[in-house]
Amino acid sequence: MTLRIETGSRLHLGFLDLHGGLGRKFASVGVAIDRPRTVIEASPSTAWSYEGPEAFRSKAEGAARRLTGTLPPLAVKVVEAARAHVGFGSGTQVALAVGSLAARLLGRDGDVRTLAGLLGRGRRSGVGVEAFAAGGFIVDGGLKPGQEGPPPLLMRCSLPETWRFLLAVPDEEEGLSGPDEEKVLATMAPPSPDLAEALCRLVLMVLLPALVEADGEAFGSALTEIQRLVGSSFAAAQGGIYASSHGEELLAFMTASGARGVGQSSWGPALFGFFDDPLLAERALETMNERGLPGSPDLILARPLNEGARISGTGPFRKEVRDAFSRC
Repeated sequence: MTLRIETGSRLHLGFLDLHGGLGRKFASVGVAIDRPRTVIEASPSTAWSYEGPEAFRSKAEGAARRLTGTLPPLAVKVVEAARAHVGFGSGTQVALAVGSLAARLLGRDGDVRTLAGLLGRGRRSGVGVEAFAAGGFIVDGGLKPGQEGPPPLLMRCSLPETWRFLLAVPDEEEGLSGPDEEKVLATMAPPSPDLAEALCRLVLMVLLPALVEADGEAFGSALTEIQRLVGSSFAAAQGGIYASSHGEELLAFMTASGARGVGQSSWGPALFGFFDDPLLAERALETMNERGLPGSPDLILARPLNEGARISGTGPFRKEVRDAFSRC
């Protein structure tokens, strides 16, 4: 039995309330996209083995250990994955993918949110977990003090199939993650509640209605303003509104090329331009590929992903492998 799982990435569009004065903190907005992809294969074996980028070895092994208490007899291969620590949430996608495959092979509960809790994913934001679970545009409700993640899902909505996100990943240092991210969030001065109010108002009164009505112009305008406000709140930690020193220039070029909205995913350095016209997005990609852009960014044209991770593959267990699994 060899199982294969395929999923996309996520763009994290920001936390809505870092003040927490109403009893909940964080609350996230984000969107699932079809590229970059995560593709992982797993099959029963006589012992644990891993094949793939070294950057994801610890994520894969950690997921398997948390699920079973040991390294189960699985052969895991990361066929494809987004670059780590640039803003696509690849760590969560890899961990949930390995956990889902192991759960299926072991006959365990494969509910994504249950797995996320077991694997320690979604401790602040639910965007990566919900993107893996079912895709779409996602809003979560944040966490109460002492509450374990992932946070509750407030809204999931499909995005129009014609919308596109043009991604630019400058060849620069990785964004904050892990202990470094936790330190920044724990030590930064709480922003004014006025910022949370402005962000929540933009999301509820502009961004979400525009999404439901497929109004790309209004959606993009609200998205840009949300990104400006979120980026400003983290400017001291990342050296400006955008983590990349080339962020302003790259996003200005996307805007000039027809992007309705622009911003940065999570801690970056990944940047994005939102297009409601797929042909315009393709022309922008062609033009940017032809130019010598600052930061020598990798360019990717992504579609919205309105579905969750897909598992395929079947086959019988060998008796000796089944017996080994029964001991996990």
